[in-house]
Amino acid sequence: MRQILARAGFEHACLWRGVPSTVDFHSFHWESPDGSTVRCEYLPGGYGNGAYLLSDQTALELRASEFVRRMRPWFGADPVLAMYGTDHSGRCPA
Repeated sequence: MRQILARAGFEHACLWRGVPSTVDFHSFHWESPDGSTVRCEYLPGGYGNGAYLLSDQTALELRASEFVRRMRPWFGADPVLAMYGTDHSGRCPA
């Protein structure tokens, strides 16, 4: 897939599933057998890792602080990415 993306002109990709356990940071260069690379943004916790943040507005600041604390090891000094995807949820989180 990474080789197809690179040949199609994509410089960036985003993944959640199938990322090797050796990946320990939110971004990495995904290299294909031919040596072409695509910068990949890994979604630790999936594309819904922050979906619960807005479910209770009164606790938003506390939830956000806890989320950042848990995700900080993945992001280092970079901004933390919270994803709001919920296609497998039985109800809207907000």
